[in-house]
Amino acid sequence: MFINEQGQGIHVFDNTDPSNPISAGFLEIPGNYNFMVNNGFLYANSYVDLLIFELAPLTPGTMPDQISYMPTNRLSNVFNAFWEKEQTGEIAFSYKTEPITMVLDCASDAEFLSNNEGQLVAVVDKDFFNGNEFALANSLDSATIADGYTRFLTDASIAQFTILEGKLYGLDNETLNIIDLQNPAQPEFLSSQLFLLEAMKLSNFKNSLAATNPFGTTIFDVSNGIMVAGSNPLSQVTPCDYFAYKDDLVFYSKNTDNQCYTERTELVVTGLTTNNPAFITGIYPMEDPHGLAVQDGYLYLCDGVNGLKIYDISNEELLSDKLVANAKDMNALEVMPLESPSDLLIVKGADGIYQYQFESHADGDPLLLSKIGFE
Repeated sequence: MFINEQGQGIHVFDNTDPSNPISAGFLEIPGNYNFMVNNGFLYANSYVDLLIFELAPLTPGTMPDQISYMPTNRLSNVFNAFWEKEQTGEIAFSYKTEPITMVLDCASDAEFLSNNEGQLVAVVDKDFFNGNEFALANSLDSATIADGYTRFLTDASIAQFTILEGKLYGLDNETLNIIDLQNPAQPEFLSSQLFLLEAMKLSNFKNSLAATNPFGTTIFDVSNGIMVAGSNPLSQVTPCDYFAYKDDLVFYSKNTDNQCYTERTELVVTGLTTNNPAFITGIYPMEDPHGLAVQDGYLYLCDGVNGLKIYDISNEELLSDKLVANAKDMNALEVMPLESPSDLLIVKGADGIYQYQFESHADGDPLLLSKIGFE
């Protein structure tokens, strides 16, 4: 099991026994926020570069000796920096915010409005980076400028790349970089193409590519491998939302406790064409919904302080009275049900990684097997 420590690297655990995960090493990767494992190789970003690590067969008990702690390859400038100073070549990949009080001349600054008497009547927030204005995009904490306001997106999972049908798609603001993984140790850069305005995250949607920007989520057909074409917009799914699907239904959670100006906290069940309200089959009020997943006729929903909720969606889409289990001993944020073993659930909580056993044929809530705490 691989766990990212944002900006630092990846922790590796021997999870042969989920009730007793054993720390097996740490891959130190400065500037790492995203990674994927595919066909025996680990692909991870280091700031704007893509690193490739070869994973030897992972035998329990000898894993620390079998992990290559040096990358076997590096591809430069696959991802974007949200700020760059061309004169010096400096880039910024992540940031910390600090409020600063400044005294500015209302008459000389266009962002500050005044009336005829010179009194200040309106202020628009501004960001400063080394004395220069900037707009954030495509970092883990992302933001866009819309309607004159800076919108920080800090609560959703922001993934800059994903792997689909043997190709890695890397997000570079409005550009999509496509890398062929036919030779997994020596990836080949195929093309770079204009993609989606202010794109912030990528994910897999069935056999297609889903890209999200402040205006919604668009599904792209990449079946021919290189050229992409957008279709079936999920206009209601923003970068702060989480979504999953079952057949032609989409489940997505919306939470007012973020910076996307969400009006209601709820779980929405809808058809693929979310522009048409008639396709919405259900709206369910929630208290604190976050990540969700669908597998084997069940919807797994992280409802924050209410824990992990499990709904039976095997026969019908309506979720009323379909709650079959609830793990309540954590603040649940994201969930990953495993295909093998099929009864294992890995949940990211606010204070660590939890592992549960959930047997769909048995009554009762999931059984907590272990917890890996965050320090």
